[in-house]
Amino acid sequence: MNVDKNKYPAFWKIIRRDFKENNINYDLVCPMNYLYNLKLDQFRSNQSTIPIEYFFKKFELEKNRKTCKKVEEIIEMYINKFSSMHMSDNDDLYFLLKMDFDNMINDIISAISPVYGFCDFEPFRNKLINCRAKGRLPENAKSIIVMLFPYYLGEEEYKNINISRYAVVKDYHLAINSAVGSGLEKLRETYPDEQFVFFTDNSPIPEVQAAMDAGLGVKGKNRLLINKDYGSWFFISEIVTTLRLPAAEIKETECLGCGKCISACPTHALSESGFNKELCLSDITQRKGELTPEQKKIIKETGCAWGCDICQTVCPMNKKVKINPAEVFLDGIETTARTDNISDRAYAWRGEKVIKRNLDIISGQ
Repeated sequence: MNVDKNKYPAFWKIIRRDFKENNINYDLVCPMNYLYNLKLDQFRSNQSTIPIEYFFKKFELEKNRKTCKKVEEIIEMYINKFSSMHMSDNDDLYFLLKMDFDNMINDIISAISPVYGFCDFEPFRNKLINCRAKGRLPENAKSIIVMLFPYYLGEEEYKNINISRYAVVKDYHLAINSAVGSGLEKLRETYPDEQFVFFTDNSPIPEVQAAMDAGLGVKGKNRLLINKDYGSWFFISEIVTTLRLPAAEIKETECLGCGKCISACPTHALSESGFNKELCLSDITQRKGELTPEQKKIIKETGCAWGCDICQTVCPMNKKVKINPAEVFLDGIETTARTDNISDRAYAWRGEKVIKRNLDIISGQ
């Protein structure tokens, strides 16, 4: 269901505290509108059916469902149960109930990014990255919404570049933040009792592992996530929420294992045993100050003033990937580095001096 076009059924005004009246479409037919009269099978041994009113009495709930958080939790719990129970003639109704909840969240997230998945937060609770952003995590986090933002423009666009492909598009921090804003507002409006906290780049979440757990791809020997449709040409972002969402089923976690990325690495930063950041060309191009003669030599030989894509361009899983960049990356494409007015570029955070130094090295100055 397209909630932007059709708005929400009356049911949401019943169970969501302070849900805005102008978001309700009273003409919208939805089986959830009739939940109050629904009878649930097989929940107590001495009764064949139990009306929803039973839960109000058992949990001493307020009669006004609009102000009752507990009802929402009960509905969520039993809707999950519906999908695993056989309800004879009422099968269609129960599946529709669950589908309405699933479609609500999917409609909102797919408007932010077409490539996304859900995973549980709990496995990451003791594996969080220590950074300032860690303090923004919701205390009662339950799920992680992992989103991919593809930026691949096709090989023709990269013929004469002197920067990493991710830096060809506008600074992803600016671009993705603009893309996520309205979606976050919609999530908070739709689920006013839940928290939704967005992270990109500076994130306490181990992004590649979270994306794998969300069913979005496998991990390459270059330590990057590889998606079956977009290869490794994308940015990863997350929304950590207190809302319980269905975690993906993980099928594969490893790449082809061909080792081409290891063999092609010009500084031998990659190996079967891991990754040495100190040797990585991408990291070298981002360092401030004077570089060693060896470091200058590798920058000049590769002709890359910012970053490095070699371990990705040789990867067979990056061949024949979709050319479908996120809409936010279609504006501001620049295939070569510049040293003035760089505030909208991915290398701006390091300052003009670093990128100018690298360009001078390449030109032989």
